[in-house]
Amino acid sequence: MQGEYLGKLAFELGFDAAKVWNDPQNADLRGKRDPNVLCPGDVLYVPDARPAWLSFSAGTTNRFRGRVPTVDVTLTFNVWDRAMAGEPCIVEGLGAPRELSTDGEGRLKVAVPVTVAELFVKFPKRGTTHHVLVGHMDPIDQPSGVAKRLAHLDYRRRSDGEDLAPAIRRFQAAQGLPVTGVLDDATKKALLAAHGG
Repeated sequence: MQGEYLGKLAFELGFDAAKVWNDPQNADLRGKRDPNVLCPGDVLYVPDARPAWLSFSAGTTNRFRGRVPTVDVTLTFNVWDRAMAGEPCIVEGLGAPRELSTDGEGRLKVAVPVTVAELFVKFPKRGTTHHVLVGHMDPIDQPSGVAKRLAHLDYRRRSDGEDLAPAIRRFQAAQGLPVTGVLDDATKKALLAAHGG
């Protein structure tokens, strides 16, 4: 399902993420995916596990504390190919709003609880707000994953329709790669580096 990733599934279903990811039955999936960028239709093998039972006595006070794990979400903000460096922003959707700033390369790294599906990044000086869906980036080997990355980097135009070749050519030209319109290994590597995953 769109928006699912290993850390979120592990929390919701109560399994050890590293143990499941490294299970031999997940070797094929592990070889082609990042655990935080799964694709709808991917099959993740989760072995049966015995639930961890907590013991307590009737008539007593029992205290339990749960911890929701987080996943690091890194966003890069640019305007006209220039990094929004040192830009103050407000991140909403994580409880109380957080006042943060982008780094020198326009990047913003936020630890997001796996229970959060979306957040908003507001730039008060610019009067802009960016809606971010957590866990919705498709893998780079899927056309939808390529399309999203090219759109985020502002290489994909509405006039291109469903054809990714014009956007790939624009990206290749900007990166100094051979301009073919084909997502070859060098272009894929450059796209992952430029987009940040």
